[in-house]
Amino acid sequence: MNLGGQLKELLAGEITDLSFGNLADAFYSAGIFDLHIDPQEKDYRLRARQGKQLVSLGSYSQSSVSPFVDFLRTKAGLKPHQTIMPEEGSFTVGDLLIKVFSLPTVNGEKLSLKVTKRNGPLSDLSELGFWGENLKILRDVPKLKSGLILVLGDGSPSTMLSLLAQFDAHTTLISTIENSHAIRLPLVNQFVAEKNYQDLAEKALKVALKQNSDVVMISRVDTPRLAELAVEASLDGKLVIAGLPLTDSFMVPEYLLHLGVQPFLLSSQLRLVINNSLIASAPSEKLKPVKVTAKESEDILSNASLDAPTLHELEKQAKKAGLNSNFKLGSNGNQVTTLYSSAQKDLTKIANIVEVVKINGSSHQFFLPGLQPNEARGLFITSGGITKETDHLVKSLRKLVPYDNIK
Repeated sequence: MNLGGQLKELLAGEITDLSFGNLADAFYSAGIFDLHIDPQEKDYRLRARQGKQLVSLGSYSQSSVSPFVDFLRTKAGLKPHQTIMPEEGSFTVGDLLIKVFSLPTVNGEKLSLKVTKRNGPLSDLSELGFWGENLKILRDVPKLKSGLILVLGDGSPSTMLSLLAQFDAHTTLISTIENSHAIRLPLVNQFVAEKNYQDLAEKALKVALKQNSDVVMISRVDTPRLAELAVEASLDGKLVIAGLPLTDSFMVPEYLLHLGVQPFLLSSQLRLVINNSLIASAPSEKLKPVKVTAKESEDILSNASLDAPTLHELEKQAKKAGLNSNFKLGSNGNQVTTLYSSAQKDLTKIANIVEVVKINGSSHQFFLPGLQPNEARGLFITSGGITKETDHLVKSLRKLVPYDNIK
């Protein structure tokens, strides 16, 4: 049965944990990780995002969709009835984590679902997609005695927990403040607040600091007070690993300045910005080689703020790190020559696109007031190492992901 048929069957019958779990598994297996329930004047329109494409799943009556909405609200711990305030919550079904976001609109309540894996074994950083010199930087995180490490992207929970797993919890006091529970870490003080996260996170962070924790992980910093406490902790000699609700590293300075963090404190305490974004990809046998013209190659390298020699050096690092080392290099000494593409219907698996931006003396310019977003983006990209743009390009040369800018 196709996904549309499964959805219709779910809405037509009694919605149970089992029936919803089967639907969620089918969506996830098909590379669909977002579902949107959009209210219209007289009905609901359901859409799903597969890769970068938003696909319509049809329109349904309010009477058929309302039980589904009630089911999701109850499971995610949202208020029983629609409110005028945005809400968010989560629940688990099998090995999937379902995050539910509610947004009041002029037509009624819009619900969005994000489906991700959970409760699997803790992954090594290399398994999350980090490689080369930047993997070495992450391996050295336990040597840091204080400062801020900021983690972004859909894969941020896995990244933060994998970073913590590198520490010796027998000799290091580690505390976490999490908005959803994924993996239990031995000897780590894990506090989970799936409801009232912001209020409880502030109180839990204060307690963790009073207990003199050496390392503190905060799942999500999204209030001025949490940001203030995180910076104070780093100034007090703690290593703070904090998640931000962002998907682009170049937005970090603007976001934290918006939360009231002083630029000089941010530039002095920030050590790393790490981004691990999950994207829809295709099996290697479904990827088709695409020849790249000289003009396309020039545009690609320009968009990634990268020159050909640097690209080839990164690709050699990727080959040395074992990223599909059986494939030949997809470029020559002067330009990109071959990339890989795939059909939309073949995007049935998840791949990681990563970046590690190490903050150093020259990085202080990121925090200058008045920078436009494109200027900040350029500074982050040209800071060296692997950025999201260069990682995507290298992995598409290694036949690991499709390069969606080439048709």
